[in-house]
Amino acid sequence: PANFCDPKLYAFGPTEGFTARLRFGMYGGIIVALPVILWQVWRFIVPALHAKEKRYAIPFVLSSVVPIRLGAGTRLKVVEAMAAHLPLVTTTVGCEGIDLMHRDEALIADDPRRFADACLRLMSEGALRQRLADNAAALFERRYRWESIEESVGALATEIAGAAG
Repeated sequence: PANFCDPKLYAFGPTEGFTARLRFGMYGGIIVALPVILWQVWRFIVPALHAKEKRYAIPFVLSSVVPIRLGAGTRLKVVEAMAAHLPLVTTTVGCEGIDLMHRDEALIADDPRRFADACLRLMSEGALRQRLADNAAALFERRYRWESIEESVGALATEIAGAAG
């Protein structure tokens, strides 16, 4: 059978061979970076929004993805997603130090293939998306709100002061 797919790149001008590859790379980079770009735009706009306006905007954000494979530090993106009632796909490193359980509050996958599958699963299963978002928001309320952190730190300070005195 004849092969109808011709993988060659044809150039019709002297610079087209170079600029076509440049354009493909640029568009590919924009597509790959688009979630980060949109997140930065959102973070820029959010301080100007009232609480009611934020509530109307949140449904347009389907989920939060934290594909961190290496690194250290706080995982504020994960806590922000939990607070915003968003379903979450992350890696083990991405949620390190946060009490997330796989399939309870988030989908956790370290292998790139499983990570992509988890993202697709989250997009296609509305009930799973809702359950993960609800459980993560409940965990945020229990463990990561400023009020609960303040109580824990206050109790620890009282305990240390009592042991020292």
